[in-house]
Amino acid sequence: MLSITGLALVGVIVMAPQPARVPDAVVIEAAKKTIVQVIEPKLPKVTFEEWLRGLVGPEPKMVWGVNDCGEQTGNPAQDKGRDFPMCAEVMVTLGTKHTLDLYLAMGTFGKGLTGKPPVLWMGLLSTPDGKQQWIKTLAEVPALLVKKQP
Repeated sequence: MLSITGLALVGVIVMAPQPARVPDAVVIEAAKKTIVQVIEPKLPKVTFEEWLRGLVGPEPKMVWGVNDCGEQTGNPAQDKGRDFPMCAEVMVTLGTKHTLDLYLAMGTFGKGLTGKPPVLWMGLLSTPDGKQQWIKTLAEVPALLVKKQP
């Protein structure tokens, strides 16, 4: 049987505030509105969404999501207690069936949006035959998209 002090302690532990997860829509909107020049100084002073739409054109659909930047191992014992990075991902299927995936690190799931400038966590241009071109900087994207044209 628990004493009153023990019950109070259990109540404090159970009722301790847990960090609220930032809604995906908020993370995605923050990524879309980030000025690309803040991510990479050589890029123009436009939002990430405007910059990307300017590269791919008006037709391709952009699918946005939020994930752990691929950092979870799948092993609960290894992942326990880790504060995973939080990425806003955009996947664009281009007319030639190429896909462009860009991941912007926006914060962590434990801390939320950090207020620090996002960084390109990773990028990938994939072809229909399974070939993949890794993207290290956003500045590489325009040239890669031109190269993929027939």
